[in-house]
Amino acid sequence: MNIGHRIVQRLQERQWERKDLLDAVPDLTPQALSNLIRRDSKRSEWDEAIASALDVSVLWLVYGQNNDPVAEDEQTILKGYRLADAAVRKLLLGQARDIIRDHSDTHTQPEATEKDV
Repeated sequence: MNIGHRIVQRLQERQWERKDLLDAVPDLTPQALSNLIRRDSKRSEWDEAIASALDVSVLWLVYGQNNDPVAEDEQTILKGYRLADAAVRKLLLGQARDIIRDHSDTHTQPEATEKDV
């Protein structure tokens, strides 16, 4: 399986027609796209533009490699953001509770007695 097969696969996944890909890669001609798919080419001058338009890595488009280090790094970063966001929310919630508790304690004054007046 080469570029042509993976282009077809990704078009199906995105529920795109060839026209959608041609719209996303303005300099790609219908004939060039047809040749890539029909011949199931191994490489193309359009590799990067097609990969970008199809939202896949060039490594996947050209070589079928799913373990693109960039994609893995992006997933790791996104996971880190989600974990950090959850931690910050938990921390802020705890701080808000502390502030409310402290605020309630400092504003609770004992009732005045005759001596105090």
